[in-house]
Amino acid sequence: MGKSNRIRNDRANASLAGVKAPKKNNGMPSWALNLITIVVTVAILFSVVFMLMTSNGVFGRMSTAMRSDNFRVSRNMMDYYFQTQYNNFVSQNSSYLSYYGLDTSLSLKDQYFDTTEGSETTWFDYMMDQTKVQVEEILIYCEEAEERGIELDEEDYEAIDTELETYETYAEMYGYDTNSYIAQIYGKGMKLKDIRAAMELSSLASKCSEEIGVKLESDITDDDIKERYDSDSQKFNNVDYSYYTFTVSFEDAVVEVLGKDHKEEDVETNKADIIAKYKEMIEDAKEKAAALLTADGADAFKNSVVTELVSDAWDDNYETSLESSEVKEGDELSPENTATVKAIVVGNLVKLIIDEGEFKSEDVVSDDGKLFGASIEGVTFSEEYATLLEEVASTVFTSAQSKSATYFVEKATYTDSDDAIEWAFEDDRKAGDTKTIEEGDGADGAEMSEDPDELESFSVSAYYLVKPEYKDESLSKNVGLMVFTSSSDAAAAVEKLSADMSIEEFEALCDELGATFSKYENYTKGSMGVDAFDTWLYDEETVVGSYTDSAISLDETTFAVAIYYDDGMPMWEVSVKSAIFSDKYEEFDTALTEKYKDAIKTNDKAINKIDA
Repeated sequence: MGKSNRIRNDRANASLAGVKAPKKNNGMPSWALNLITIVVTVAILFSVVFMLMTSNGVFGRMSTAMRSDNFRVSRNMMDYYFQTQYNNFVSQNSSYLSYYGLDTSLSLKDQYFDTTEGSETTWFDYMMDQTKVQVEEILIYCEEAEERGIELDEEDYEAIDTELETYETYAEMYGYDTNSYIAQIYGKGMKLKDIRAAMELSSLASKCSEEIGVKLESDITDDDIKERYDSDSQKFNNVDYSYYTFTVSFEDAVVEVLGKDHKEEDVETNKADIIAKYKEMIEDAKEKAAALLTADGADAFKNSVVTELVSDAWDDNYETSLESSEVKEGDELSPENTATVKAIVVGNLVKLIIDEGEFKSEDVVSDDGKLFGASIEGVTFSEEYATLLEEVASTVFTSAQSKSATYFVEKATYTDSDDAIEWAFEDDRKAGDTKTIEEGDGADGAEMSEDPDELESFSVSAYYLVKPEYKDESLSKNVGLMVFTSSSDAAAAVEKLSADMSIEEFEALCDELGATFSKYENYTKGSMGVDAFDTWLYDEETVVGSYTDSAISLDETTFAVAIYYDDGMPMWEVSVKSAIFSDKYEEFDTALTEKYKDAIKTNDKAINKIDA
């Protein structure tokens, strides 16, 4: 209030000081008016406090989403578990979200997971159901940890701190304080302490699960392994085989008869000619499969398969590349020369792939005009055509090399859902046995429909058994890892490693460097899911005593150095032991769920308040 206003008010009050106000018969008593004023003031204050508590996550922290006898998951913790579950789903299925009908920019509560008429299952319901299962498992193992006296130790808390530091790092990177950054990710009111509480609970459950697993595994004896193998050897044995599939689509026949730019109505009009062509193409595929099986030995069969792959890749790329290139009509493009060029390129690329050689573009056409070291009489390649051949040969090599691995299968295991595998595991099978398997229109002599709308495709696969059922005696590998959160720290650790270092020395160095130590006994290829690690470990030059000569990235934030310190069990034993352990753990897990199921309580009312 300004000075002039205060003066006017003072004067008005002075003039009224001696005037007695008239008595009013009606109206609200002064005490009531004062009470309302107090109530309104308190309501306003409560509203402010309520908003503050909501924005700070107090209610979410106080509200219980799920609990057991000794442990509690707050709504905020449940939110963290839910968001983690959801984000993992989105990350793993990023290419299929539109197919699933999931729009990540919209609320999950407004999108239906089940589109069946009458269904009310939203994406929130679906993802939350998955989360409830996960949290129930966490609570069950935390209860078991309580009973067994298992607790988190200093090392466990340090691991959690390291995880949480990631939030602090990214918050600083994007210009937020840590809790504001977390609220941006998980929603209003979420704080670092909520995530810490959730991590501590899941870490305790994991620790309990791991200790139980170690005990169950240690109880498996050699006699257990032998007895299990003898009772079901086929399940743990392997076969090696090669195959190739020739495929014909009905659309291919349509294009053959009517051309690429045909009209749909022309298909019905010309269906007799198209179906005749389709049958002709199917018979051609059968003949090619039969010819493939005449190969004399596994190497010859492999050579034939790679030849098919390279030849197909050439046909898919050459004409298209030629049309879009700057090559003008010339002697090198005559039908005879083009066929010779294809034969030379295909032949050399097949040899290169089988010998696991390295493709070099400059070796395709040399300065003296030779193609892969061979000459075509009377033909001088233009510079444009030589460039074209280099590009096509490179594309063909890459395509055929990547596909070839698919067709040569080693250590295949038994399954009753694959006709080829069932055949390969039949009694009295021997190396060199062959088989064809047909699928699709007219397969195995079935009558083919005359309705174009019912015709799709036909395939015939030729199989060659390289090695019949056998017990895999190759050895697994025992490896040790130091894991760092800095690539430079990992690189520095490599410099401190030495050949033939014992695993004990390796672990001591790991402790000295402050890294996380992990030991993998009986490691099998692919177990870690890190290709770079397997490439190093299964390289021919990597022998017992070898260590990584550079840091290996496990993911964006962790880096490892490793040592291959010993051989492990034979692979067949690893498979048997793994199956026994899986059965034992599943049995234990079922019993544990039964033991604690009545202790788990879920508060759906609190859970449904989670924003998503």
